[in-house]
Amino acid sequence: MPSPIEHAFVRGRSAVILVMGIAALVFLGPITGIPGWIMANQDLRDIDAGYIHPSERSQLKTGKLLSILGTFCSPLWLLIGAAVIGMLLFILVTVALSL
Repeated sequence: MPSPIEHAFVRGRSAVILVMGIAALVFLGPITGIPGWIMANQDLRDIDAGYIHPSERSQLKTGKLLSILGTFCSPLWLLIGAAVIGMLLFILVTVALSL
């Protein structure tokens, strides 16, 4: 027979962490990636301890993965963007000087 007192779970931050991971991957990199990574680790520990409902685990893991990828891939995107802009400026200056 179930207990009349039901265990109350604390609401997790899985949606916030997922959004932070997407933002880190798309444009903000370590600015939102590192805090999202830390928050995801804390919430995963709270799930293991029984404070947060286990149904949030998959969304937290996805947010954590996106935060990690965004943290490490964002500098790569910045370098690629700088290289593309540098090449475009080089072509523009070369064409302008040849006129």
